[in-house]
Amino acid sequence: MTTQERLYAAIEKYGLNDERTLKISQERDREIVKEMKDLNKWMQ
Repeated sequence: MTTQERLYAAIEKYGLNDERTLKISQERDREIVKEMKDLNKWMQ
């Protein structure tokens, strides 16, 4: 299960403001930042 899928599941199960959901959301944010940096390097 991807982080995005885990995030959707956590939102459905616990809601948006639950600590578990927020932790997964932060993990997804880090993944997105890394993906954007990698894409930026590739485009240059």
